[in-house]
Amino acid sequence: MTYPYDFTLATNHYYLRPLAAGDLDQVLVVERELYAGMLPWNRWVFLNEISHQSQRLYWGLFTDDDQLIGYIGCWFKYHESHITNLAIAKDWQGRGLGRFLMTKMIAVAQEHQCQIVTLEARTDNLPALNLYHQLGFIDQRVRVNYYDYDHSDAVSMCLPLK
Repeated sequence: MTYPYDFTLATNHYYLRPLAAGDLDQVLVVERELYAGMLPWNRWVFLNEISHQSQRLYWGLFTDDDQLIGYIGCWFKYHESHITNLAIAKDWQGRGLGRFLMTKMIAVAQEHQCQIVTLEARTDNLPALNLYHQLGFIDQRVRVNYYDYDHSDAVSMCLPLK
């Protein structure tokens, strides 16, 4: 895939490219919006993650006017990939953008010959859980107090790849 990757979805034009340090202000705006002002990951955590692009992949989803409206992150280790983040700004949710990012990252995992994709999702995030189930993810176990910032529970999920 060449970058930036331009595409149109439901008559809206977007582009997808690897996140860079200069994008972090916009990333943190989306984080604060989605997590009620809290930052589960701060600037330094994101900076560390995007600085290791050989083992990790972090993409930003942008509008034509360079507004970051979503992002996804993934680690690749041996034959496993792990989705670390998927976020779509509230005003842009419900348009298929989260599904688009997930299917693209799953395709990258297949290109890396991964045998499984894993992730954790909040147990109360029903839209995300529904999306992951529709994509074929299977619930593995509940992880009590998984999230440091609010001690909410998460469900670990996996998608076996063929």
